[in-house]
Amino acid sequence: MKYITFNAKITRLKTSIIPLKSSFPFPHFCNEGIFATQITCKKPQNIFINPLKHLQNMKGIISILFLIVLSLIAYFFSSCNDASEKMKTKLPESFFSMYMKTTNGNEISLAEIKNKKAAVFMFLSPECPICQNYSLTINKLMDSYSSKGIAFYGIFNDRIYSKRQLDDFMHDFGMKFIPILDSEKVLKKTLNAKLTPEVFVVLADGSICYHGAIDNWYFSLGKHRSVITEKYLQDVLEKIISNKTFEPSQHEAIGCIIED
Repeated sequence: MKYITFNAKITRLKTSIIPLKSSFPFPHFCNEGIFATQITCKKPQNIFINPLKHLQNMKGIISILFLIVLSLIAYFFSSCNDASEKMKTKLPESFFSMYMKTTNGNEISLAEIKNKKAAVFMFLSPECPICQNYSLTINKLMDSYSSKGIAFYGIFNDRIYSKRQLDDFMHDFGMKFIPILDSEKVLKKTLNAKLTPEVFVVLADGSICYHGAIDNWYFSLGKHRSVITEKYLQDVLEKIISNKTFEPSQHEAIGCIIED
């Protein structure tokens, strides 16, 4: 609130009480023996709100809020489209014509997948603590589903890790899957893998029906739940061997970044 300032010329008089004239409608009276022969008031600014101006301001605020809402909606749909593009739902036929080397020097054809119900491609690193901690879960899944038409492949970058490192990892953690060497990062690029561990479930027709984390044990790097409540990979494999129809899905993987 702004203060009103007065400039007045004061004159001594005999006893009288005289109302003052002012340019501002506010009653003033002189005390006994004093009155103002001249008084001016500065008009206060912005004491009362102009209704029209207030309405215009409200319209401006509503317009800004409307634009913000539209921007959020556009961002949401663009994020959904980006996620859909990143997750390929069908691999090209050339995928099955590839031959990959294993850690023992043998070559395998990815066309073997066509004779299976599905194949699980697991991108792993022997130095990643999360990969090491998931070794028991991976072995249990293999024991449960390998005999039911599910193939398991571990994908490693042998340009970063030596053969001895990979062999020690397989031996120390009792891994039983087929270890594939992705020297040229062909599988990494084809499947768009980013982290270890990260899994991709590919059906016999080349469709990717799942991509992401094995379960919800880890929710951040170095942080995990005491109890696993969502078993993403296992649930998908159960649906496959039960011949159930389901939509492709993905869950964010937590792990170590695959080095280039």
